[in-house]
Amino acid sequence: VKIQVRDELVVLRARATTDRAKFDAAINYLNKSLEDKRWLDDAHPKKGKAGEDVFNNEKNAVSQMLALRAKYPAVQPLIDTLVSTDRLIAEIAIADAIARGGSPSKIATAQNYLAKGDADVAAGKPTNAIDDYKNAWKTAVGA
Repeated sequence: VKIQVRDELVVLRARATTDRAKFDAAINYLNKSLEDKRWLDDAHPKKGKAGEDVFNNEKNAVSQMLALRAKYPAVQPLIDTLVSTDRLIAEIAIADAIARGGSPSKIATAQNYLAKGDADVAAGKPTNAIDDYKNAWKTAVGA
């Protein structure tokens, strides 16, 4: 899914007459988040800094994309897709923690971060939501 978002950004950039630097930055951040060295498989970032960098790079990509969406409304669905995908990654980590009998208090904390991310999405704060989903993932992985 994230590769599709990156590829769609590349297409939008090719059509853009201005703001190419912002497109380039967003694409570069997405490329960094997609690097194999950061992933165990399609749904599981590696523990630690490598996994956190998946979320951090996507947050930076979304920041660039937010600056583009007024002129390029087609960027908004791409932002939404990235945020919902990060939520799914956090959900999977929570489900994995529950399945392995992880710490109930850490699982509850992860679920609270997930809910906070959902509230940030509803409030139109996608970069904050990505941070919350990162914290949910990180807490669940450590549960």
